[in-house]
Amino acid sequence: MNGSQTAIDKPRTLQERVGDRIRDQIGDLMTDADLKLLVDKALQEAFFTPVELPQQHWNSPKEYAPAFAVKHVRELLTERVDAACAAWLAEHKDELGKHIDDAVGKGFLGFFQTWLDTKVQNEMFKFGEMIKSQIGIRT
Repeated sequence: MNGSQTAIDKPRTLQERVGDRIRDQIGDLMTDADLKLLVDKALQEAFFTPVELPQQHWNSPKEYAPAFAVKHVRELLTERVDAACAAWLAEHKDELGKHIDDAVGKGFLGFFQTWLDTKVQNEMFKFGEMIKSQIGIRT
């Protein structure tokens, strides 16, 4: 053998020979049903299985990123939902402003009333018990 050998003259590796045999006999080795199962499993895993992220430390819990399809659908829907919400808010500014004013007004008064009731209720209960004990009423 000399340095002018071509690729045809070189002996083939085991890996190359096995690869050739699989290519030649794939029809006998894998039925259409087997191929369908393989494709179904591969697509399910590729598009819908969450991706395990590398751990930061040996004892840190496993974390997962969303699956390819879930991630992209979420991104697309987020953009569309954001746009739809922005459009709705622009169309209903006056109505929304009225609802905000009502909620803030009622909310503050309701909050203040609850706070006042909590502060006063205990003292009023003590006062009532004191009056009952002074006139001889036992509960």
